[in-house]
Amino acid sequence: MGSSGFNFICIVGSTGSGSKIYALTTQTILNSTGSSIPLPTGTLLNSLSGGPFPSVDILAIAAGYNPGQCFVKTSSTIFQISFSDSGITSSYASAATSSHPNQFIFAARGSGFNAPNIVMYSISSGGTISVSGYLLNENNDFQTIPTGFPVTIGTAPISYMNADGMNMIIKSALSTNILPYSTYISGTSSPVTSVTFDSVFTRTGLFLNSGFIYSCAKNASGVYLEALSSYDMQVMYNFITVDNINCVNFYSEPFQIRMIVSAIWPNNLYGFAYVGKFPADSQSETTTVTPAITIPANPVVGDFQLGFYTPYRKSIFSAIPSVGILKFDYTSFCTDDCNNHGVCNFGNEGYTCTCTQDNSVYFYGTSCDKQLPKITYVKTPYFGGLTTITGNYFASSDVDYTISINNGTSIVCSNMQFINTTAITCNFDRLYSDPTSVLVASVYSLNVQGAESGFGIASFYATPIVTSVTQNNDQLTLTGTNFLAETYQSIAFGTNTLSCQSSSTQTVCGLSSTLVSGVMKGNIKYGNMDIFYNQNYNFRPWITGTLPQFIPTDSSVVVLQGILFTANPTDTYKVNFAGQSISVPPGNITSTSITVTFPDGIPVSRQLSIVVGDNLATSNSYSIVYNEPDLTQCTQDVDTHNKFTITGSNFGNLTQLVTVSVEPVSGIYNATVLSVSKTSIEIQLPNDAEKGLMFATVAEQDSNSIVLNLQPKITGITSLPSTNGSNSITIQGEYLKGTQYTFNGVDITCTAYSTLNYPNSWAECTYPSGSGTIALKAFSSLENQVLTSEYQTHYKAPSILTISPSSYKKSQNVTFVITGYDIVFTDIYITIQGEDCLIIENNLPANISCNLKSEIDPSTIQNPVSIKISSNGIVGYNNATLIYEKSCMNSCSSQGTCDVTSGKCQCNDGFTGDDCSTVVDTSSDISSSPIIKITLLMTILFNLISIFF
Repeated sequence: MGSSGFNFICIVGSTGSGSKIYALTTQTILNSTGSSIPLPTGTLLNSLSGGPFPSVDILAIAAGYNPGQCFVKTSSTIFQISFSDSGITSSYASAATSSHPNQFIFAARGSGFNAPNIVMYSISSGGTISVSGYLLNENNDFQTIPTGFPVTIGTAPISYMNADGMNMIIKSALSTNILPYSTYISGTSSPVTSVTFDSVFTRTGLFLNSGFIYSCAKNASGVYLEALSSYDMQVMYNFITVDNINCVNFYSEPFQIRMIVSAIWPNNLYGFAYVGKFPADSQSETTTVTPAITIPANPVVGDFQLGFYTPYRKSIFSAIPSVGILKFDYTSFCTDDCNNHGVCNFGNEGYTCTCTQDNSVYFYGTSCDKQLPKITYVKTPYFGGLTTITGNYFASSDVDYTISINNGTSIVCSNMQFINTTAITCNFDRLYSDPTSVLVASVYSLNVQGAESGFGIASFYATPIVTSVTQNNDQLTLTGTNFLAETYQSIAFGTNTLSCQSSSTQTVCGLSSTLVSGVMKGNIKYGNMDIFYNQNYNFRPWITGTLPQFIPTDSSVVVLQGILFTANPTDTYKVNFAGQSISVPPGNITSTSITVTFPDGIPVSRQLSIVVGDNLATSNSYSIVYNEPDLTQCTQDVDTHNKFTITGSNFGNLTQLVTVSVEPVSGIYNATVLSVSKTSIEIQLPNDAEKGLMFATVAEQDSNSIVLNLQPKITGITSLPSTNGSNSITIQGEYLKGTQYTFNGVDITCTAYSTLNYPNSWAECTYPSGSGTIALKAFSSLENQVLTSEYQTHYKAPSILTISPSSYKKSQNVTFVITGYDIVFTDIYITIQGEDCLIIENNLPANISCNLKSEIDPSTIQNPVSIKISSNGIVGYNNATLIYEKSCMNSCSSQGTCDVTSGKCQCNDGFTGDDCSTVVDTSSDISSSPIIKITLLMTILFNLISIFF
């Protein structure tokens, strides 16, 4: 007795130790040789855990809904047995006692919560046949008997049971019944539908699939495949054969809409027919298996079970009691039968191949005649992206697939070159920089959409490409592309592996001071340990400092500090500095120091470098820093007051390296450096210089600051100040800008200064009213230093504008009223021609009055007389206004006018003499007449002309 599932067959066999149950996979059958099929380890029924086994009588056996699963029915028990690589397990449940022959059992996988897994079995009670069953969970544990069971069938034994997720079908010799699957499982059963067939055909075999009840219907014209819809009882037919066959079992070929029918031909020949399911199949045909086999007479047709083994899909197996297992191979209607590399499907486009595609094989093409390569390894690519890909099934010509590396984006491997069927080379047009285990090598067809296969590639990455190597101090930088993390790449000099950090375009490695120049190797630390860089590199000595840090300006011994000073131990070392190439003895060199003697002074260029050998390697350029200049004093030149001498130290001897600056309130300015020595700097200030803090910069080193206080010098004022203080005064001299002033000890305010401060400087200042002498003093203060200059002057002298009366006489008591300017009634004296004029009234500043009675002999006086006013010691004069009257001789004899200023007469016409007493004689000599003299001259002239002519 046997029964089969889709990919295995359950059979009962007998051994010397008793009956055993076996689950044969089709692979076991295919791997057998000859006609002998080796039986795998089975299970003895009396060794099952639990259950009554005193007398085992197997009434029915069926394949389960899981691979390697069998269901067995005894008279009172139903068993579930599962065969697997880990062992054999079983479970059981009690069944209604029934010992009638030809019992039937069937198991089906449910399609969801409302249709769980089920096992159905037939029972007999009092001659009546019924169907009962159990629901099972996914652990194959028996659950409950559906409330719709048992179902009474009749008195005839059951020959067929099945379920397709929509219906259950139960057939006996007397009836064919359809039960709705879900309603019977859930307990809401509806009446059993009995299928009524017409009497035109004689029917053999039965099969329920996808809502259709299939059987073989035959009449005088032949045998047909009949399909009866369980939904509306509509019938369709497909011709099978003219032979008078009795159909035994059916199997639905799921891909080509075909039905495989097992049948018994006349003379008990057993074979197969391959036929279309529906009339819509335009390529309907029947194929009979050859050779057919002979089976025993009067067989029980229910024992002929068909199985289908999924991986091969074109082989069907039948278990025949007392005969064996028959394998039936069939072909498809697709081109070249899909070259045995695919499944033929029927659809809207007719028959098409679905090619076999999994991790081991990937066929494509309209007839599955092409195979995509299988990739096993992708070698790390080299410069230009060249890589070697190994695997299987590479094509030598007519390549219509591409290969790429995928990780988010796709990198196509171009220019594929065939080596053999297991290896090719190609180039990546762009490359990933970091290794990763999630990269996938994809092979996909150019002409068949969807034909693509992926293969995981662990730690695939691009080869680093080095475009430049640079050193900066204790770091070595490799620039390029495709660099990897330190886990995957290494940089080494000999046995010294550097510690590095990388990005995709740069690798930076630390350097120790004891490294020696040589071959630098870049290695991939994965797979074949590929070398991506192998070139000689000479380390640069790297200067990081000096000892002392600040260099004296005198010749001195200096220690250069840094790293890699002995990286080239067999070569000479020289120090280039201040225009000199200084050879360094080997004894003065360690890996971190070089001792050298510097020349005197400060050079223009203070850049220093170390040269190894004949320019084999050159260090970085290091800037030497000298001691800061120190200023102690600034002294003004005695003769040229805008020149100064700064004394101090660390000045060097080059004027172009020295800058002297002064920072006053108004803004910083530079002095002109005239000369420099180690301890002094001669400078000249600009003409607009002001006082402030002075500092020097020597070779970019700033000095301390000292005070630069400019010595003021007052040389004069533009005009004397008025006594009333109504105007300003302009003070003249040197360095007067930014200076404070006192006027007779009183601070005065200056409102304007000259732009220039040397050599001609001025300050315009207010002043107080007063008289007398003035002490003008300038103060230049800066921090604790005060420089002064004094100048003596005075207010304006009294200025006499008018005096009334304007003349006076001897012995006459006269009161004079005097007006003028800058006349101050302080210690005032008035004298007229040396005689004191007594002040009698002070109306200043309008006027002042004084009284005088002069006794001076007028003849001794030269008019005008002198008027003198002394105010607070300052004297003013007027010598052009006042007349001291003089008398004339004899009062001009009354024949003229007396000029009192000179004391002389101006005679009237006809009189002359000092006193105008002489009468002029009008009858004088004719020769004295001007008319006569002219006439005589003309006569003489006339006579002379006559002589010559």
